[in-house]
Amino acid sequence: VPIKIIITAKVTINQFMSINSGEFIIANGGELFINSTLSLANGAYITVLPGGKISGATLYFANASNGIPNYNGGTINLTDLDVSCAGTFYNAGTMTLGKYNASSTDMQLVNRGNIKATEIFGNNNTDIKNACYIEVTNNLTARKFILGSNSAIKCGSFSADGSGDLTMIMNSNSMFECTGNISLRRNITGPTTGKALLKFDGSKIQEN
Repeated sequence: VPIKIIITAKVTINQFMSINSGEFIIANGGELFINSTLSLANGAYITVLPGGKISGATLYFANASNGIPNYNGGTINLTDLDVSCAGTFYNAGTMTLGKYNASSTDMQLVNRGNIKATEIFGNNNTDIKNACYIEVTNNLTARKFILGSNSAIKCGSFSADGSGDLTMIMNSNSMFECTGNISLRRNITGPTTGKALLKFDGSKIQEN
């Protein structure tokens, strides 16, 4: 029977820890502080409830949690969120990241809350579905972007990795803004009704 680890107070992990099965539930008032690296593999996954928090250094997903989605409805504040698997990460709360790195095929980052990151490196492996707000200070890259109605993405630079099947779908009242260098080597589709805004400095278009 898979175990459930329910955290209702502050719990600190001071050294590398690998968990192969079970659910981490961060309840209201609970905090998991990672002082090193927490690696989740096989059937291990996280659920952060409203009022719960994960903070610290590195949270690493070594596989797809056996197909079980990971969910944040509270607060995640990490130096690194590292994913080397297929699967889905749902954010309905607040995420503040130094770096989000996806290094495996078919990873979905689904955002219905707020994400702020220094860098999001999805390579050709991440599809980003945004229904609210994402802000990336430095570089943003991923395979596919879907911007829901009234959503926004802002980044410092926007690059392509040389792969095919790079797309962006923008729905009504969505906005994508890049303040630095931008690669437009992808198919961009606007809404069938309403308007969307793609904002960038034309002098900073790159050929890659």
